[in-house]
Amino acid sequence: MSNLINSKIICLATSSRGGSKLFHSLLENHPDIICFPRTFRMTVFLKSINYELDNCGIIAEKFIESYPRFFNGKIWSKFNSLDKADKLGVDSNESFYVDEDEFLKHFRSLYNTTQKNTKNLFLCLHYAFHKAKGLQFSDSPFILYHYHDIQFLDDLNLCVSDFGIGNVNVIVTSRHPIDGLNSTFKSYLFQNILSTPNIYYEELSIFTNKISQMFPNINLRVVPLEIIKSYRESVMDNLCQWLNMNWHETLIDSTLMGKRWLGNAQENKSDISYKFSWFYPIGIIEKKDTKIFNTLFPHRMKIFGNSFPKKINYNFWLIILILLPMKHEIEVFKKSISPFFWIKLLRQVFKDVNSTKYIYKEKIRGQFNKFEYIYMVLKTGNILRCFLLYFRRIRFTYSLLKIDFSNEKNQLLFDPMNNKNEIS
Repeated sequence: MSNLINSKIICLATSSRGGSKLFHSLLENHPDIICFPRTFRMTVFLKSINYELDNCGIIAEKFIESYPRFFNGKIWSKFNSLDKADKLGVDSNESFYVDEDEFLKHFRSLYNTTQKNTKNLFLCLHYAFHKAKGLQFSDSPFILYHYHDIQFLDDLNLCVSDFGIGNVNVIVTSRHPIDGLNSTFKSYLFQNILSTPNIYYEELSIFTNKISQMFPNINLRVVPLEIIKSYRESVMDNLCQWLNMNWHETLIDSTLMGKRWLGNAQENKSDISYKFSWFYPIGIIEKKDTKIFNTLFPHRMKIFGNSFPKKINYNFWLIILILLPMKHEIEVFKKSISPFFWIKLLRQVFKDVNSTKYIYKEKIRGQFNKFEYIYMVLKTGNILRCFLLYFRRIRFTYSLLKIDFSNEKNQLLFDPMNNKNEIS
């Protein structure tokens, strides 16, 4: 067990449709990797058990109750049909199942022999799940801790506190900010949510700056989605060098629980080969939005290529342009006043609430009862809320003018422009 106790941690975070699930899918089938099939937040789980670390049985049962998707791929579509956990394998007709009783048995066996603290709980949850999957432990294990949103600094802080900064490596996947916002907006619409992605806008704007301030010495690399898609093998090869991890052929295959996975976009992607290209803004509004990002974050935006390097040279014009609506804000406003959009949307909503397709344990998408779901859709598409989010975005953007972002961490894991990566 000594090699397991000394497992190194790979913290995986992202911002605004940045490709963390794709990156997770490339790592998860590596023989040295121990992980859950999807995102997990240790801080949220600790709150769910009221930080009571002594009762092994209650902890295990709460874990199974809180994360049913870890144990049964066929129910994933009840939460999010895009995840395609019921369409795995070469012929897209497989799923996965992990025996809950096996997990309980292994967790009790492991946790009852350890000191009861957050570090050992984190380790035993991962080890028990790994054993329940029927897998063996390697001699040099890594735990992939995918806590997802880059602003969840409490999860990173707990991980560093428990394991030490020298045993924690952070990977941040991202994509061009405007492209990320466009993708998030489309993702909202697919889920019947009409809203500007303000949370993700703030996430994109802060990026790694808060991580850099909290942990100036942390080992962190950035991986743009555009680079992952086009230089998959080179990215994963550099990852192995950076982490001193053994290369394995599974690192270039997108899998979920060891089976071929088609990705979580509306169209099936999986192992499509992409020709490398950076995002380029189209239209006056999108170019204006890009200029604002280029001006606020000149050092960071270099990692997304030089296809649109223009900046706003005068602070006065920057202040004026921030006041103008962004592309997705205009789209939300247009749809919020369109009777045709609302007729189509409400038809789909009532279809959802009267179907079992997205209902799991009497909850729609695992979160809402029928009335909560209808209320959520009406609330998010409310034009007054749109204006409130618009003014909130303006206020937040103006606050960024006072922040120095020049010291944030933005070193690439793999830089195709140099065709090499300097590993410190």
